[in-house]
Amino acid sequence: MQKAKSLGLKVALDLSNFNIVNAFKGLLENIIPQYVDILFSNEYEAKAFTGLEAEEAVLELARIANIAVVALGKRGALIACGGNVVHSVIISTSLKRRLLIPNCNQ
Repeated sequence: MQKAKSLGLKVALDLSNFNIVNAFKGLLENIIPQYVDILFSNEYEAKAFTGLEAEEAVLELARIANIAVVALGKRGALIACGGNVVHSVIISTSLKRRLLIPNCNQ
């Protein structure tokens, strides 16, 4: 991560599992603000990391890592950056619909 940042690259991280979040929370709290630009999680991982429900957790995660995505299973996902949140629903791949993504100026 340090090398990628030194080269000006964007770094994305998936929290991967709420047990990993619980086991390595201190390390994650250290590295995410320093190195991570885009943070992915599901609602359980987001809650394990922030202690907040998905709608509030996604904003907190975006404050720490510029852009946050919290997957909500069948309910889609929440995407946040710059204090803005968009709820993106699951759509059929046969539809040609533009996905709503917040303007992150990046």
